[in-house]
Amino acid sequence: MSNITVILGENGKGKTRYLLDYFVKSQDDKRMAIVSNALINPFPSNSTRSSHSFYALRAKDSYSAIFFARNLNEYFVRLLKQHTPYELFSLLNHVGFDDDFIVRREPLYRVNKKINSFGEELYELVFSPYGRDRFRSVSHNNQPRFNLTKGFAEVYSEYFEMTRDIHFNYSNHNQQNQLYADHLDFEAKIKRDFPEFKYRALFETRFFFRKKGEYFPIEKASSGELHILTLGLFI
Repeated sequence: MSNITVILGENGKGKTRYLLDYFVKSQDDKRMAIVSNALINPFPSNSTRSSHSFYALRAKDSYSAIFFARNLNEYFVRLLKQHTPYELFSLLNHVGFDDDFIVRREPLYRVNKKINSFGEELYELVFSPYGRDRFRSVSHNNQPRFNLTKGFAEVYSEYFEMTRDIHFNYSNHNQQNQLYADHLDFEAKIKRDFPEFKYRALFETRFFFRKKGEYFPIEKASSGELHILTLGLFI
């Protein structure tokens, strides 16, 4: 009989994240079964990305971690607009996270340049690689494509293709909060210059937290961590 490893820990200590990291590293060369009865289950339900197929059994009516992560990301966005980042550190510390975090602004679109049959340069705005993955349910034929003027493309091309990480901690939170606000203002300016985007998000904001010196996106937080964090945000 092979050895069995039992992982014990208090609620919110990151046991699920440890197992998820092990799964990601080992899925191509090991056979494993995943059974989770957690309300928030970050393991994929099925996949054919590797040479093995795998399935995760979910508790009935449970929600995916991505569902909670997106709602938490949106909630943190609202908190940063209404409060100073300094007020969030006490909550993160209560959950057991370190007193800093990263706000990532992921571009959902990119500028695509092409040459028509007359040799003219044409520009259009299409999904970025992150945007395609984010909206993978949208078929290729239905993906949005917006024609751009050359001037618009030259001014905003670099901005669209840049993922921006803004690192908040105690010592620089006021300065970084201004950088974050400036990025939001620039996005608003694009929407004013390009009315087609008035009701369309151009970037997605993601939060990365740190625990014991290791950064991870909110969707990789354990079910216990997310439970404590959502309760703290509600309070």
